[in-house]
Amino acid sequence: MPISLFLPNYARAVEIDRRARTALADSLGAVFDACRELMTSEHVHQRALLAAIRAHPVAPSVFGTYAELVDAISRQDNAGAQQLMTRLMQLRFRSRATARVVTLDERELGNGVVAMYTRSVDDDPGTAVRIGAVDGEELVRGRTLVAAATRLLHDVAPELAAEIGALVHETVLVRDLCRAGEESIAFDGASTFYLWGAVLLNIARQYERTGVATALAHEAGHAYLLGSTLGMPLVENDPAERYTSPLRSDPRPMDGLVHASFVLARMIWCQDRMLASGLLDSSEHRLVQAERSANHARFANSASTITLRARFTNRGRELWTAARDWVAAGCPERASA
Repeated sequence: MPISLFLPNYARAVEIDRRARTALADSLGAVFDACRELMTSEHVHQRALLAAIRAHPVAPSVFGTYAELVDAISRQDNAGAQQLMTRLMQLRFRSRATARVVTLDERELGNGVVAMYTRSVDDDPGTAVRIGAVDGEELVRGRTLVAAATRLLHDVAPELAAEIGALVHETVLVRDLCRAGEESIAFDGASTFYLWGAVLLNIARQYERTGVATALAHEAGHAYLLGSTLGMPLVENDPAERYTSPLRSDPRPMDGLVHASFVLARMIWCQDRMLASGLLDSSEHRLVQAERSANHARFANSASTITLRARFTNRGRELWTAARDWVAAGCPERASA
């Protein structure tokens, strides 16, 4: 039986993570070779970093620092590039990433990393993203919720829980700092290839384990798509084209619309598994049922726009078609191969 491109799959997720890290190591090695005059660290540290990236998951900040290093070099900011190279040589960047739940705190993420995380998700010049750290009490509440949601996923959708474990090593709990009258969006969560291995969640919007489980399914879906294409778009549409999004109040590029629709289908799949499990109480069951119905309507609206307007890459078409066909088939329960 062929492996579905839509349904969660652990072995595929492990391979996607490996490919993402290999691509980073190859590119970073080329940067080191081209910028010897900027290097202040010993060659042995560079080799150790590249070996670690290839061997095992590393902190998402390694990917983010690499992205900012390439940007600094392209702007001929030699001082900034040297600073970023020095950061990359820190021993902590060569350590194996383990699953953890944190907030935007430099004591845990490292000096300069909080600002880098914020810049990485604030990627649309037309609409600002304003996020900050949660306080200690909210961090404890958030960690408790994420743990409960993770246990629920292991019980109702073990294949999804395993995929999340392979793709997500750092869950960053944040709060929305948008101010009245400011051109900003209400932030729910984010994933970006520039912080591979991390997802950001606005925990202030979450009070139920089922909601956090669905949010993790959502962000892991984004990670799967990003890793499948190494961060490249799923479509050839001009990014300046904007369309109504099913999950955002602001119009989004077509690539964002396809991403949102794919993860909507993943959310529906996750909600189906929760509803069929018999593990929800009556209140949770009603809530998930209502959210599932709303997600179906959102998917239908976005699918019609995508069908009319999307100009897919070959890989993008394969991934989108797999999600569309699963929903069109009535969301059948099928085991992942």
